[in-house]
Amino acid sequence: MQRLRVSISDPYTESFGPARYTSYRVTTESTTLGCSVTCRKRYSDFESLRTELMAQWPGVVIPRLPEKHSATEIHGYLVNRFSAEFVEQRRTMLEDFCNQALAHPIIVSLPSLASFLNWKPDFSSEAESQASLTARPEASDSSDGVDPLWDAPRLVSRLRADLESLHSMLCRLSSRQRESALDFFELSKALEVAAINALNETLRPALTSVAEASVGVAAVAKRQAEHCRSGKLMGAVRRFMLVAEALEEQLKARAKLGVAITQTEAKLSESRANALKLSGRSDRIKRLGDLEEQGSNLCAKVEQLRAQRALLTGTLVWELERLESQKHALLREALREFAAANASFAKDSYGAWNQASFLSFPHDLSRARAPFCPCVTAMFPPFSDVFKPRDRARDRAGRVRGRRARGGWGGRA
Repeated sequence: MQRLRVSISDPYTESFGPARYTSYRVTTESTTLGCSVTCRKRYSDFESLRTELMAQWPGVVIPRLPEKHSATEIHGYLVNRFSAEFVEQRRTMLEDFCNQALAHPIIVSLPSLASFLNWKPDFSSEAESQASLTARPEASDSSDGVDPLWDAPRLVSRLRADLESLHSMLCRLSSRQRESALDFFELSKALEVAAINALNETLRPALTSVAEASVGVAAVAKRQAEHCRSGKLMGAVRRFMLVAEALEEQLKARAKLGVAITQTEAKLSESRANALKLSGRSDRIKRLGDLEEQGSNLCAKVEQLRAQRALLTGTLVWELERLESQKHALLREALREFAAANASFAKDSYGAWNQASFLSFPHDLSRARAPFCPCVTAMFPPFSDVFKPRDRARDRAGRVRGRRARGGWGGRA
């Protein structure tokens, strides 16, 4: 159980002109201590926090923050970063970022996080106690010749692409459901207008009933669109999409670290080769001493880089295992909730259509004589005559009688 939780509220726009920014009240609550601490932070403070956390523990996966833009697109509309919709969206994402950091066994115990959230000593002790419940990663090296992360970049890239595709499909589905809700609402208005027409007096009950059903279906489609946009599945997909981006970022840092180790080892080999050439020459003693010192420094740097790479590798292996367990649990629950919610929406939509009681108005329009059109029966045969079940034997008997009446088949005229 998570003992610490962050809530972000009270967004406030400060200053004027180009220096204008929005600050947020960040509150940390402890379920065991029964108290809270509060501070105010702006977006750039969260960016600095993420950079410091990544530097304190190489390889730790910290979800990326929402991009910093002067304007962004929300629900298909371009909004300013100081608008209420943009501020609320950013507030939600920053709050989720902080709570993911508190739920991380390594990040929650790092000093930068305690300083950022203005924690008191008892909060830091609570964080250390929470972190001690999970085993921390150990340094891992590929000394046996097998790299534990040899295929990780390809797999993580594929995971990110799959999640981005799923996110795009959910956004498109939500957009179409909103359009469907608007279409059904406009349909209801058109049906109501048609029901007012005096020429549709006979159809008025049917038009009114279907108009009411369309309003109900429009409400269901609107709720369905909102659920698709802000439900558990969309939240889980967004969360793991950001985690996949952070993993790719750390894997690229590991690759750069490998390149740095190779380059430093090449310099070390070159320095040792030059020192070997100068060994035994009394006129190059100073140069030989400089090369030996350079080699010693390069050797220490190689060992340091290898230690960093081993810790980064071990942390990334641990993070990938943690991602798999969390992803399977959260996405399975989110998919179950998504399916159950859509089944409920389908039931509500069926109920709305079922309320359009077609039994309350006549099905046979030809028998409901309109006062303005006495020839409706001649124009439209009765519904029961057009769509009655076909009796082939009776049809054949009728044709036989008709043929005999006309004098055919040897019958009397």
